[in-house]
Amino acid sequence: MLLLTPSLSNTAPAPASSARLMEQDWNWAQVTPYQTLSDLASSAHGSGPQATWPNDASVVLIVPPQRLSWHRVRLPKVPARKRLAALHGLLEEALLDDPEQLHFALPPAALAASGRDGLTWVAACDRAWLTACLSALRAAGRPATRICPAFPPVADAAQCHLWVNSETGSPWLHIAGPEGLLGLPLAAFTAGEGLLTSLLSAVQSKDGAQKPAPAPVCTATPDAMATVQAVLPDRPWTTEPMAQQWQRGVNSGWDLAQFDLRDAMGARRGQALLEWLRPLWQAPRWRPLRWGLAALFAVQVVGLHVLAWQERAALRQLRADTQRLAAQTFPQLTVVLDAPRQMQRELDVLRHGAGELGPADLESLLHALGADPALSGLQMDSLRYTPREARLRHAAGAPIREALTAVAARQGWTVQTGAGTGTNSTSGQAESVLKRN
Repeated sequence: MLLLTPSLSNTAPAPASSARLMEQDWNWAQVTPYQTLSDLASSAHGSGPQATWPNDASVVLIVPPQRLSWHRVRLPKVPARKRLAALHGLLEEALLDDPEQLHFALPPAALAASGRDGLTWVAACDRAWLTACLSALRAAGRPATRICPAFPPVADAAQCHLWVNSETGSPWLHIAGPEGLLGLPLAAFTAGEGLLTSLLSAVQSKDGAQKPAPAPVCTATPDAMATVQAVLPDRPWTTEPMAQQWQRGVNSGWDLAQFDLRDAMGARRGQALLEWLRPLWQAPRWRPLRWGLAALFAVQVVGLHVLAWQERAALRQLRADTQRLAAQTFPQLTVVLDAPRQMQRELDVLRHGAGELGPADLESLLHALGADPALSGLQMDSLRYTPREARLRHAAGAPIREALTAVAARQGWTVQTGAGTGTNSTSGQAESVLKRN
């Protein structure tokens, strides 16, 4: 997975255009989705023009926190097609820009359903800048499959997160908590911890007022670590690569490609489906499910092989028992190749030698036909008999045909259908061919 963001996106916004963005260097990081944090520390990353980017089929556009504003609203229950208009109405007074100039995004279904007091996070971004980034990636032959925030809202209702990055040489401190997200230049905190303490109080959960708030997670990129330790030395800062925070944004489930941008991204349906299925194969939280499915598949495969082996062993044993029975019953059989057929042939020879009728004899078949009440009125015009086959010409009719089929089946004969067995419409007769099974 290739994570990309324009390296100059944190500066004062210039008129956005895809051509201008392609002239700039982009920060990038190539990571394996849902890998561990220790592996992310050694992931490939860098900055440069499009020619220096690694080859990767999955491209994710990362939106820096300075490009996003976050709002909490109580979203009314409206149809999906009217949801964007509802957001415009809810946020019109809270925004400095015209809502038509902004792009809005809602959280994943899981996060939206768990919102406190029915409030839902809404991300807002400059539409022109975001569209220009997507157009630049398409022009470079790297269409984005997702749009993710670099610093999303925290999922833990009691945890706060402080993150310092220095993408353009001017460190910024970003604060995320259950009640909001804030971002200020690190220079604003040179006076001490007072401002930071006030901001943390503002973003901490109001439900936890009776309990001591847990210490916030404090991370900083390597290029900003020395500065932040000098400005805020009392905090337990840990070094975190930029790619690690980006990956946290990807794993949060947020995708800003919503509403009209969903189709404008140009991502293929198959690629989007692959991105949706990727967490099932790589996310750590799905590892028990993957192991369970693998174990179930292995058990099924092993079980099928064991069952097949048992069935083959039983078949070999049955064949051996049949051959032994044939050799014991008919000692004249010196070689037994097809025991059932050879024993039937020997029985027929013994029966004929004793003058007894067998099921395959014509007399047995005619006796069965005459004894069946359904065929009491059967009149045959002709009968031709050869060993193991009999041709009967009789009056046509479905009841006669069905009764003849049933009686023949009890005697071990099969009524054959096909050419030569149809009904003669002029004479009202039909021909049935009986074959010995």
